Amino acid sequence: MKGLPSVGESLAVEIALQLADERHTPIHLRFLTCRRSLEAVARAKEAGQDVTCDVAAANLMLDDSVYTVENLKGKYKLWPVVRSAEDRALLWNALDAGVIDAVVSGYRPRSADDLALPFEKIPFGSERLAHLPESLLNAWEAQNRPCRMERLIEALSLGPRKILSMDEGALPAGTTLFSRGAGGWKVVFEERRLER
Repeated sequence: MKGLPSVGESLAVEIALQLADERHTPIHLRFLTCRRSLEAVARAKEAGQDVTCDVAAANLMLDDSVYTVENLKGKYKLWPVVRSAEDRALLWNALDAGVIDAVVSGYRPRSADDLALPFEKIPFGSERLAHLPESLLNAWEAQNRPCRMERLIEALSLGPRKILSMDEGALPAGTTLFSRGAGGWKVVFEERRLER
């Protein structure tokens, strides 16, 4: 979106990284969307700075081609905003390279009343939570698998836990099944009851 240029994000990222570095403080950056932000994080990580970052799933699935007159509907007034196809490709590359640590839902629901407003008055948000793994895998497939599947699954499942320093042993017992059929990807979690 022209009102939210990538330079605003990348400048904020540079400043945040510099402040954290001067204070020797770990930092987590949310919802990266563009080249310069990714480059700044990559440089900071290479220099040994304690930095993590994430990307919203919508930024991996969509690009700014959704912003057309016909699509001035609430479902495309996302936060963070989606950028160019080139930026989307760079996000996938950064995810595969480990520059991006986690993929997050970006879930920020809005009411039906909010979504019925004129586009400029609709709050930014995203209702993309139901079937997120399937939607993300289908977008990954449609974009010719731009990163390793193992890396995508790790960033989607364990990435947020690592950022929050959560014990991996606290994961629910069960199995996640991934299958691809004619209708696209399906993801099913089968919970196992622990015997006492």
